[in-house]
Amino acid sequence: MCFTIDNDQEYILKCFDSLVFNEPQSKSVKYNGFNLTYGQLDVLVNRIANLLKVKLKTQSLDSNSKSDLIKDKLIIPIFIDKSHFTVASILAVWKLGYSFTVIDRQTPKARFNEIIKQLNTELIIDGDFISELDGLGEDFEKPIDVDSYIGIDDLALVCFTSGTTGTPNGVMINYKQICMASKNISIELIGKYLRSKCVMTLIPSFSMIAAHLITFGVMFSKGYLHIIPDEKILDLHYLIEYMKMNNINGSMFPPQLAEKFLRYADGLLEGFIVSTDKVSNIYSSKTTIINLYGQTETLGFNTHFKIDKPYKNTPIGKPANNNKIYLLDENLEEVNDGVMGEIYVAGQLALGYLNDKKLTDEKFIPNPYSSSNSDKVLYKTGDLAYYNNDGDLVFLQRKDFMINIHGYRVEPTEIENTINKISGVEECVVAGFDVSETTGIKNNVKIYAGVVTENNEEVFDVDKIKNELSELLPVYMIPSVIMKIDSIPLNLRGKIDRTHILPKNILNIYLNKEESEYGFK
Repeated sequence: MCFTIDNDQEYILKCFDSLVFNEPQSKSVKYNGFNLTYGQLDVLVNRIANLLKVKLKTQSLDSNSKSDLIKDKLIIPIFIDKSHFTVASILAVWKLGYSFTVIDRQTPKARFNEIIKQLNTELIIDGDFISELDGLGEDFEKPIDVDSYIGIDDLALVCFTSGTTGTPNGVMINYKQICMASKNISIELIGKYLRSKCVMTLIPSFSMIAAHLITFGVMFSKGYLHIIPDEKILDLHYLIEYMKMNNINGSMFPPQLAEKFLRYADGLLEGFIVSTDKVSNIYSSKTTIINLYGQTETLGFNTHFKIDKPYKNTPIGKPANNNKIYLLDENLEEVNDGVMGEIYVAGQLALGYLNDKKLTDEKFIPNPYSSSNSDKVLYKTGDLAYYNNDGDLVFLQRKDFMINIHGYRVEPTEIENTINKISGVEECVVAGFDVSETTGIKNNVKIYAGVVTENNEEVFDVDKIKNELSELLPVYMIPSVIMKIDSIPLNLRGKIDRTHILPKNILNIYLNKEESEYGFK
């Protein structure tokens, strides 16, 4: 079953207001020592919204977007640690009728500056903004006029993803779509597979669409959200003990963490979601596990599959979330069952890319199979898959060799373009490689970079390259192996041959068995 919006109570803000009015003492969000009821969260939302109103009066209210897909829409950056303040800031921005983007606190300065440049704004909800809340009087707790709320078709959020040109791409999502996607998470996953009242942990960053689906999916379920601090995400002992003490019954994990969690705490949760492209050998007879597949451009929820046994390559399932899936060849013809094709999605899609009509037109194309106004556009995912005998989609790989690192979809060319900017580098190539068999950790993908130096210089300082990259890229995008190579592998067309980027002995190289020969660290 897929959900469609029929009345006001099915919008996120209307749902929140209803909970504040009818269940003000019910628990809403917990983060470290902060444990807020819906009533207390509403007070915080109003304080943030009223402070924003004061600051906006002193600034121009002109649109800070140059996109021709949206007009007169201020996009407010949120740059704070993942916490209850993030949830409250999002709701406050929407109550004022504006949109937002969340920039992860770990974002390197150069990437942060590029995002701010694209947004063209001076107003930021950051640590200094949050610190001002303590000195505000009761006047700042007054409710915001409902008439100012964000409109159903208005831009609601922008999620920045890895870009092929070396700059992040801002994916624009309207309010109706995020409401529908979150409601479907509430109905299709939380409602179906959690037997008792929803009490879920939030692990993903708010810079990712998954965090919003979980946050508002829990709200639609009248549930209780526990936000896990970023520094505790990989602390398995902490996670398990926290879940026991707080009676957590659901979560969302990247597959690497899910595999470890099941090893030590199988059956602790009623159910959880694994969200990535490819999942292998993850199964529990004690816990319901859902394999969720999607992209930011498709609201993060294309298909889902209830894992019923261990699979070497777990199916990603059947269409969900009001979307239609097409498996097409290079001529946009549908392929037969069992035949590999590229996944195209119609239905619930993002508006396009911020300030980039060219990329929008390349990725969001007219649907030759359209049968209604709701499926006139196809999103070209670049993912290759096939249908198995049960009619479930099975993901194979990225058509363009995009790398999936702990749930983050990384475009190799963004890393390549960044490394190319480093002094002494002539060009480079990047690819992902799986070290699961050698490390014993499932779905453990690392990044390799082959670098050609200017004038074939003998001096090759890997530490220098990694230090410079740490200022430009998130940690998960910094290659584990950086090697000097003589030339970039090319195919007969003169293009990079990405099937022959990785050295044949890459696993030995990764394990540092041949360090002296290659001069890497």
